[in-house]
Amino acid sequence: MRIDQNAKKGRQAVEWVIEKFQSEMKDMTDDLFSYTKQGMEDLQNVAKKSFDEFQNLTVPPPSQSIPKL
Repeated sequence: MRIDQNAKKGRQAVEWVIEKFQSEMKDMTDDLFSYTKQGMEDLQNVAKKSFDEFQNLTVPPPSQSIPKL
């Protein structure tokens, strides 16, 4: 009977370690996903800003009448 109890405790310990490991992996995966998403959003914002600035450079200035001297 003692062996059965020890085996049960050992199995519970292994299951506890596996659950802890899975929990830590989920936390790490969630963090990685969050950082990746934020990085992609930052990259998208920088690209959009650069594109907008480029468009402003290529748009001809509004026509102005030349003052008469």
